[in-house]
Order: sequence, then structure tokens, then C-alpha cells
Amino acid sequence: MKSKTTKVELKEALHQYLDGHAAAAEFITKEQARRLQSMMVEESTAEYDSLCAVWYANPHREGMEHVHQRKVEELLELRRKLNLVAGVVE
Repeated sequence: MKSKTTKVELKEALHQYLDGHAAAAEFITKEQARRLQSMMVEESTAEYDSLCAVWYANPHREGMEHVHQRKVEELLELRRKLNLVAGVVE
């Protein structure tokens, strides 16, 4: 039989989850800044050109509905996983 997770345990798990994401975001931001500072002008221009090429290669004239839909799907999947961890039956 599966034991139920208490609200205190769930709250602690959520805090750990959010703290982990905050730490990862901080690390990524610092790493990006370090990388960008060390790039030569030619490298940064090439990266910018590459990003522009990707943007213009993707048909975005119909709007960004697909991006919004993908975000909703990802959030629903995250909720499903958190409910699973919390022992909530859907």
C-alpha cells in the first residue's frame, strides 16, 4: 500500500524543487554571461546570424499559437508529475 505524502512533506519537496530551479537558472545566467564576454566579435556575429536564420526559416506569420499551446502542454505535464509525487489521484 502506498503511503500518503503529508502537506508538510509536499511543501518541502516543492521548496526543494523551486530552489533547485532557481540555482540552475542562476548558474545558467552566469555561464551565459561568462561565455558571451569571452566571445570574439566574429563569433558573436555568427551566433546572431544563426539565430536570425532559425527565426526566419520557421513560419511564424500565422502567429504564435503553437508556442502558447506547447507551453500549456508542458505545464499540464508538470502538474501531472507533481500530482504523482504528491500522491494526488487524477
